[in-house]
Amino acid sequence: MKEEAVLFGEKKSLAGVVTDPPTTVGNHLRPAVILLNPGIVHRVGPGRIYVKIARALAAAGFVVLRFDFSGIGDSAVRHDNLQFEKSAIREAQDAMDFLKSTRGIEHFVCLGGCSGALISLETARCDSRAVGAVLINYPVTEDEDGSANADLVNRRAAHYYWNFALFNLKSWHKFFTGRANYRQLMQVLRLEAKRQFTSKSEIPREATEFEVNLRQLTDRGARLTFLCSQGDPLLDELRKAGGSELQHLCALGKVTLDIIPRSDHTFSSLDDHEQLLEVILKRINGITCSGKKIINTPQAASDAEAVSVGDSVGRVLD
Repeated sequence: MKEEAVLFGEKKSLAGVVTDPPTTVGNHLRPAVILLNPGIVHRVGPGRIYVKIARALAAAGFVVLRFDFSGIGDSAVRHDNLQFEKSAIREAQDAMDFLKSTRGIEHFVCLGGCSGALISLETARCDSRAVGAVLINYPVTEDEDGSANADLVNRRAAHYYWNFALFNLKSWHKFFTGRANYRQLMQVLRLEAKRQFTSKSEIPREATEFEVNLRQLTDRGARLTFLCSQGDPLLDELRKAGGSELQHLCALGKVTLDIIPRSDHTFSSLDDHEQLLEVILKRINGITCSGKKIINTPQAASDAEAVSVGDSVGRVLD
């Protein structure tokens, strides 16, 4: 395995690390994997899980690039006032262009957690070079500024009550000693009862668009994996938004929904890391580009745009 610090993009302002497999893969049909920032966490990911993912995938024969979006980590800030939702997709495409020019790779799998999952899916929608996406704790409903609507707040509260508080002695102690939030409890119970009788025609428009996006991507042949923490409310929101279309695509094998048991949103424990790596390796190994030959050459090309920013032999790259 070889790790190389690189700068790429139109202005060479995007900083990243390419992890190459130990040997040339040859004629195997392997796309490269691009890891996209989860929120404002830079390219190492929460708990350095992106480093582990990159090295595990490289050991399995994949070229992996993890990098920082503009303004995060070591990447310079953009000055073109382009919205993040658009600039992030463009920069993911810059990463594809870079791997094409330096490694000769033409197909890619985008992988990201939380907001990185959103960008991964949108990049796959915009660029047919993305043959797959691994979407970790995909946030169907965005709430980056904490301004979630009342329905979302109540659904997340219901998730907490049913999955955690119900089995927690401290929660029951607070309930029987008058220290619980009884108003919120009653509100959640009322809305959950109402939701049971809500018809499918009342699915919000965002969910309908989400289902259409899934169908369009899978019709194009892209392979999608949703990877969710068992204890994360985003799992319930994903199932609700995906509805019958998600179930149908999972039944056809075009979409996979994997649930990591006893894990939290950021997969913070070492056990979570191991489970996550196992599933990611399994799913990405299953993604191939039928009918298209991909050449993976890990050596730096003479005309490479890569610029080494590490000057110490044996330096651990983050």
